[in-house]
Amino acid sequence: MVATLDNVTFTGNRAAWGGAIHADDHDLTLNGCTLQSNTASLDGGGIFHVGAGANLVATNTSFTTNEATQAGGALHLDDLTTTTLVTSPFDGNTATEGGAIHAIGALGTTECDFTGNMATIGRGGAIWVDQSGLPEFTDITGGDMVSNTAESGGGAMWIAGASGQADVTDVHFDLNESTGDGGAALINGAVIFDDCVFTGNGSQAAGGAVGISGATAVMRADFTDWALPGPGPGANTPDDINCLAGPTYNYNFLPQLCCTESGCVTLCP
Repeated sequence: MVATLDNVTFTGNRAAWGGAIHADDHDLTLNGCTLQSNTASLDGGGIFHVGAGANLVATNTSFTTNEATQAGGALHLDDLTTTTLVTSPFDGNTATEGGAIHAIGALGTTECDFTGNMATIGRGGAIWVDQSGLPEFTDITGGDMVSNTAESGGGAMWIAGASGQADVTDVHFDLNESTGDGGAALINGAVIFDDCVFTGNGSQAAGGAVGISGATAVMRADFTDWALPGPGPGANTPDDINCLAGPTYNYNFLPQLCCTESGCVTLCP
């Protein structure tokens, strides 16, 4: 069964799961919809969508100032076969973790902007995704991630347990912050960053732009002005900021990464 919503607005609704929409084992398609200021006392301030074999498609749909007390300020997604989000902005959503999106399983975004989303206690100010033991694939292409914040790590995104590989392509990470590791992104899985730009991100712990732990990562990206003063092993210094100056070790990453003039970054042997 497929539920299709065209040009529908959801404002100020509330529930325990799925402040605006709760979908269980059904496909859901949204075109040109608006979800604003909906709240969940548990998960999925805007939408709670669960079910093996179910699919979510959202195109030109905005998610603004939705809130969940636990996970997924805008979206909580659990074990979906595919999630396809296209030119759908996420602004000012808040949750304990996964300020905008909390996904267990598949996640795909194309030209989606994430601005001012917040994980108040956990990880992933904009996106929290865990693929541990699952075959699904994460693909985040295009869009800007700006001024998102997370308390425990991954100011813009946290990606973990990718059974295959997560691709992040042509995304700009600007002015994201975390008290924990990874001012812009915290990675605990196999990830490729390609043609990404990191500017002005900051961590008060380790990894002003990216923290990588227990993962395999390849990065082709520009890094600019992403120092924030902070205590501990991640305290930034001018020598740590510019990865493109020449072959060097960048001690603001976990673990150490090797950077070259071409902008390619791989795990040090």
